[in-house]
Amino acid sequence: FIVEAVVSVKTTLEPDSWDSSNIEKNRRTTHVMSKPFYTRTRAPIEPPKVIVTSYTQNTAILYWETPPLMSKVGKNDDGKPRYLRRYLQGYKLEINGKLQCCLAPDM
Repeated sequence: FIVEAVVSVKTTLEPDSWDSSNIEKNRRTTHVMSKPFYTRTRAPIEPPKVIVTSYTQNTAILYWETPPLMSKVGKNDDGKPRYLRRYLQGYKLEINGKLQCCLAPDM
């Protein structure tokens, strides 16, 4: 999210310019915005089930299905179901607790 402040700034310090007829002429509006603030929260999903389809002495061929990214979380006021949509960012392949590679979501 971003926080935006709208500030009205006086451009003169002369007291006779503060009357209601000149107030708009001697002011300017400034918009001040914060830097974007990003946050992440966990939206747990089922872990992918990995299947070893074949292997040799030096390699293994792995297969897994994309985990379900949509789940029903309740109903709205009209009684229609509400869903939580997740977006897959990628996979991390760890072997014996060590990161081996990161894969794109379409792998």
